[in-house]
Amino acid sequence: MDINLHGLTYLQRINDINVLTNGQPTGIHIEPGIWITIPPTTNPQDPQTVARLANIPHGTSLVSQGSAKAGAIPLSFPATDIFPFPIGNQNSPIKTFPEQDLSKPSNFRTPAADIPNVTQQIVNNPNLVLQAGLAGKTINSVTQLTISTVDLNPPASGGGTSNIAFLAGGFPVSDWF
Repeated sequence: MDINLHGLTYLQRINDINVLTNGQPTGIHIEPGIWITIPPTTNPQDPQTVARLANIPHGTSLVSQGSAKAGAIPLSFPATDIFPFPIGNQNSPIKTFPEQDLSKPSNFRTPAADIPNVTQQIVNNPNLVLQAGLAGKTINSVTQLTISTVDLNPPASGGGTSNIAFLAGGFPVSDWF
């Protein structure tokens, strides 16, 4: 059976304006990809879905698949934090992460004086940037995308990640902390 897939290609590119290479902002991430809509299928038995196919050229590829539905209005972005957590234990964030305190110098972070628009409040809750972006705007409709790299309907449906061996690693998580 043939199906038609409709997609939208994207290129996400992130440069650090505080770190220059040959006088230009240094690239720290590039990601070509495509978002596609998939009609309902009978083999495998899946409803209509959406999928994100991404290739991150430092060695990671992914397929994440899920649903698209009308979202709630008013749109809101609840407070969140960026504390890291051990792999497999997201409910135990590492709250003693010194790089997150802008008042303490760190060799692993751009100096606070070089990033004047990033405040401690934004580091503590990055959703403040999204909340500020909504100020004074009228949102007419929202589509909520819920996707995962976990197979939708294992073992037949798509989903997953693949990494070069270096990224997959063989080090115990305890060696990282």
